[in-house]
Amino acid sequence: MRLRAANRAAGLTAVRPVITAAGFLRAEGTVSRLARGVVRVQLQFVDRGTGETVTLERSAAIQSGRWSLNALIPPDILARLLARCGTVHSYTLFTGFMPAGMRGEMRSFQVLPAP
Repeated sequence: MRLRAANRAAGLTAVRPVITAAGFLRAEGTVSRLARGVVRVQLQFVDRGTGETVTLERSAAIQSGRWSLNALIPPDILARLLARCGTVHSYTLFTGFMPAGMRGEMRSFQVLPAP
């Protein structure tokens, strides 16, 4: 567990991530121009066959206050995702940037409804 308490807001924004027909995870947004590092995007769903919660995480570099992600979902994970039970959730996270006194922030979305 990591806690970064700071006064300055990161100003994290995110558009609801999408999974394309070709199997790509696409997401984008903004963060403070002072922010450095990456924004992490996680997809989370329950595997119908095993009942386990599966988390896929990808990172997007921050450049001039903007970030974007266009990552291929591995075929085995995509197959499990399409055969899931329940919804697919996403979590977009920025963990903070201490040199600027900037705190971490998170946004969450429902990406796909239950089948």
